[in-house]
Amino acid sequence: MQREVRRSIISGRIAAPPSAAVAHRAIIAASFADGQSVISNVPFSPSIMATVGICDSICADIMTEGGIADVIGGGEMNVPSEINCGESNTALKLFMGIFSHFETQVEFNGAGPLLTNSLRPFTAYLDQASAYTFNPSTALPLKIRGPIKSEQLLYFTPLGTQFLSGILIGAPLRDEETEIGISGEFPDRNCLDSTIEIMKKAGIDFVATESDYVLLPGGQGYEPLKEFDVPGSKRLSSYFLLAGVLGGKCVLENMPEFSKLELLFARFKAFSSYSDGTFTSGAGALEAADIDSAWAGELLPHALVMGSVAKGDSRFTGFSRLHHRGHARARKMVKALSKMGAAITEIPDGVLISGGKLHGAEINPEGDAEIAMACAAAALVADGPTTINEAECVERTCPDFFRSMVSLGAIVR
Repeated sequence: MQREVRRSIISGRIAAPPSAAVAHRAIIAASFADGQSVISNVPFSPSIMATVGICDSICADIMTEGGIADVIGGGEMNVPSEINCGESNTALKLFMGIFSHFETQVEFNGAGPLLTNSLRPFTAYLDQASAYTFNPSTALPLKIRGPIKSEQLLYFTPLGTQFLSGILIGAPLRDEETEIGISGEFPDRNCLDSTIEIMKKAGIDFVATESDYVLLPGGQGYEPLKEFDVPGSKRLSSYFLLAGVLGGKCVLENMPEFSKLELLFARFKAFSSYSDGTFTSGAGALEAADIDSAWAGELLPHALVMGSVAKGDSRFTGFSRLHHRGHARARKMVKALSKMGAAITEIPDGVLISGGKLHGAEINPEGDAEIAMACAAAALVADGPTTINEAECVERTCPDFFRSMVSLGAIVR
């Protein structure tokens, strides 16, 4: 599927897209709870529905309608011999972590791109932690039989926050306490922090939740979340706010505070303000900035786009300190912006961008929705149309992205 985005002036107010990460975790916690939880503002993407289906088959009765998941949890645990995660990488990583605590053998399967993703780092970790895993290749199908050892675990941050979130969610259900030391720093802790917050809302006690250490008592039970409203996604909302900085004005409602995005905008002298759940961004004369790429982290695509149109030379350093996925995304973003006419020069451990005018181009985001959304924002100030190939990756991540862009005034076909 292709989407064509043209130079546009945008102005409008929209609700922040709901956080899929929070929705996954809230549905799982509610399913383990004894009672009813009503979860609203749920983005029912295929990934979320994979989690709903798994929870429904294990221990819950879930009805979904109009953005609401009505979850009656706490039934007898029925662990199936096979769990199908569809194309949901999030469901796979979460439930791999959860079921590493159970003695029952479970086979994980999936569909589409999920069948080709390498799971070797995760199977190696589980094997080291005394959970039995078996798969004849490096990808699905994968069999797991726990439990992981009860003494202190050492978790390595390159494994990501989804797998760790699953381990945390399952930990209170075992008899022994779970002690986890975290080696390294996550490029983004938002999803992990959301997991801990939801677990606490569901009555789970933590002895410690330090940045490098987590301790949970065992033998606990989840309590219903009662009425829970999924908040807006900071990461997805940031691309609409980037569009506002480039192409006019954007007001996001139901938006969590995102101070790092405000700081990044300020570096380029872009206008932004936040008050009581409303984040506003507006166009103006952007000025070049020096950016430590490791500090920018998940917001590096935004910074690279702003540097491409800002007055002066923007220097981006620290590429070598990015995690693997962040480094790959940075390189894809540099490639895409170069196709759109950005003047980019390689420098030691980064790039130098001389800001100027962009032009339309044909972009292949290589399955990365965040590259596609960043390029869609850049297209608002480019001469000529920008064609985004494989735009279905955006539909899977943020189903209403292009419709919301149109509602703001963007020309999208």
